[in-house]
Amino acid sequence: MQHLYETNYEPNLPTVFFYVHHHGAGHITRAELLINKLQNSYNVVVLYGDIKVKMALNKVCKRSVFEKLPSKWAEQNSVQRSYNAAFEGIEYSEAPLERSITFNLLAQQYKPVLFISDVSAELTIMARSIGIPVLMQRHSGDISGDPTQVFAYECATKLYAPYPKQLETPHYGYFNKTHYLGFISKYTGSESASKTGFGNHITLLITDAQRAALIARVLTNYTDHVEVIGCHGEPIKGVTYKGMVANISQAITASVVVTSGGNNAVSQLLALGKKLIVIPENRPYQEQDEKACMLAKNNLAVHLPFSAFLQQNNALIEAALIDARKTQMSKTQIISDTEQFISEFITLVEEVAIEP
Repeated sequence: MQHLYETNYEPNLPTVFFYVHHHGAGHITRAELLINKLQNSYNVVVLYGDIKVKMALNKVCKRSVFEKLPSKWAEQNSVQRSYNAAFEGIEYSEAPLERSITFNLLAQQYKPVLFISDVSAELTIMARSIGIPVLMQRHSGDISGDPTQVFAYECATKLYAPYPKQLETPHYGYFNKTHYLGFISKYTGSESASKTGFGNHITLLITDAQRAALIARVLTNYTDHVEVIGCHGEPIKGVTYKGMVANISQAITASVVVTSGGNNAVSQLLALGKKLIVIPENRPYQEQDEKACMLAKNNLAVHLPFSAFLQQNNALIEAALIDARKTQMSKTQIISDTEQFISEFITLVEEVAIEP
C-alpha cells in the first residue's frame, strides 16, 4: 500500500476514494476530468482492478494515490453471469475475501469521507456496510432483475448518470436519487473533416472486426462506399478500413454513421452532429438496447437490431437508412457543457461526503 505522504498530499484536505471501471473508454475519460477537479478540494485515492486504469490516469492525475484491488475471482476470467441472481458475480473462494480485506484496510488507512463507485455494485455495498457514504454511477439499462444491483442502488446515497434524463428507461425506479449530468464530448463545438452526401458514403464506427465486416458487406448494397473506423477486417469491394484513429472528427467523412450503443461513441457522434443508426451490442441489463430505444424515441437516432443484418432483412435496413435522414437534435438539449458537468458532479460530492 502507498502512503499519502509519499505524494503531493495536502494534510488539511479530506480524502475520497474513487473506483474507476476499466471496461470502455468513457469510464477513464470521465474519471480524468472529474479527478482533476476533485483534487482542488480533496485528496483522491484511485482504486482500480486493471493496470490500464493507472497507466491512463497517473500521467494526468498527478496528485492522486493509486491502489490496486485484488480480483474478486480466483481465476483470471470472471464467472459466468446471468445478471438476475444475488451476488452471482462473487464466487465461493478466498479471492473476494482478499479483496474485501484490502478494501477495508485501505479505508482504515485513509479514512475516506466518501466512496465514488463507477458502477461497482459489490464495492458500493461494501463501502456502505463499513459506514462510508457512496456516490454511485448509474449503470444504464434495466437493473431491476439483478438483486445485487438493486441493493447497491438502495445502499448508494445518491447516483449520477453520464447521460441526459430523457434517455432514461421509463421503468427505472430510482429517478428521485439520480442526478443526470448529461452527455459530454471532447468534440463539442468541433466540425467534421467534411460532410459527404447521404447517398454515396456511410461510416461504420465499430471495433469488432467480424461484426464490422458482416455489417459493411450488407451496407454496400445501399451505398457507393463504406468506411470502417475502429478495426481492420477482411477485404470487401467498396469498403475501406481506417482502423483505430486518434480523432474521429477528422476521420469520419460521412454524415451518416452506423455504430453500437456505447455511451462514449453515441455522445461523441451526437456532438459532431452525425445522423446515427445504432446497432446495439449484447451487454448486461440490455444497456445498449435500452439506450438505442430511447434515442429513437427522442428522434436522436435510428435503432436497428443486429439481427436485421444476420437475416439480411432488406425492409428493415432500407427503412433505417431512410429514417436516419429524418433524425434531428439540438446540441444544447443533449450535450452538456463540460465545465457544467464537472461542477454539478462536485456539488454532488460535497452533498454526499461526510464531514472529516
